[in-house]
Amino acid sequence: MSEADGEVGVLFAGCAGDVVEAISLKLSDENHERIGPVLWEIESRGPAPARIEPFTIGETPDGFEETVGLERPIGDGDHLFVVVTTRAVGTIGVSFDVDELRSDEVHVAGAEPRSRAEFEAVAARGCPEG
Repeated sequence: MSEADGEVGVLFAGCAGDVVEAISLKLSDENHERIGPVLWEIESRGPAPARIEPFTIGETPDGFEETVGLERPIGDGDHLFVVVTTRAVGTIGVSFDVDELRSDEVHVAGAEPRSRAEFEAVAARGCPEG
């Protein structure tokens, strides 16, 4: 998760051959213990290779269809849970508070925030070809 120009983006760095099948954004309580309704969701219409480009919340990239439209802007104070589903990895979830996001950091599941360069390097090392 990262924030740039007031937009929240989802970064997924998959290994070669992995594809993003769906991304959903849900409300959460402030302790990230209870997950609420889906705020926004997209699903792949076919093979969409994994990429290290952000999926901007509320925008539908080529090759995807929006299955739940974003009805309100995401803002400071929102407690959220994002789920990325891929063919090879399966489901990955990350909880975050919007007001903690910074444009120079990526929030990572189970780890401290890191720079985008570090995020990409760590992801590449985790792949067989990396």
